[in-house]
Amino acid sequence: MSGDEKLELKVGLFIGIGMFLMFLIIFSIKDISLMGKGYEINVIFDYVNGLTESSPVRLAGVDVGEVKDIELYYGEEGGTTRVRLDAWIKGGVRIEEDAVARISTLGLLGEQYLEISPGGAKKFIKGGGTITGHNPFNVGQQMEAMNELILSMTRIVKRVETGEGTLGRLI
Repeated sequence: MSGDEKLELKVGLFIGIGMFLMFLIIFSIKDISLMGKGYEINVIFDYVNGLTESSPVRLAGVDVGEVKDIELYYGEEGGTTRVRLDAWIKGGVRIEEDAVARISTLGLLGEQYLEISPGGAKKFIKGGGTITGHNPFNVGQQMEAMNELILSMTRIVKRVETGEGTLGRLI
């Protein structure tokens, strides 16, 4: 081997080891936030209406963080399946203990996000604290209720048309 070939081999080996170490470091880091200082809070819901991880978190309409994790669990106190959101909040943002959390939509068909409405308490949630959220409007359940109402009205109209009941005899 000539001197140039040895140098090329050494440089290639050095770059290969460097790339291996870089990938090892990147894939081993988990809890380091690139977004700066902040803290996490938990928000509990029965239903999250399609909210996903990395959805925005807004306090009084201002972006203050993002949803980091969504987890289903069995709530022993209520005996039902619940959903826990882990939301990362920017450092310096304070959320009152009586703040109200809801899942909202940007526009009619827009992106889902976690909206936190400020409360009036003088105490603030600390990192790891929990808020119980108000469940979002479930369009599917409302459509089922509307369908039941329409079926009920249809039965009443048929009874009136056939002369059944007091109203049917009166008409």
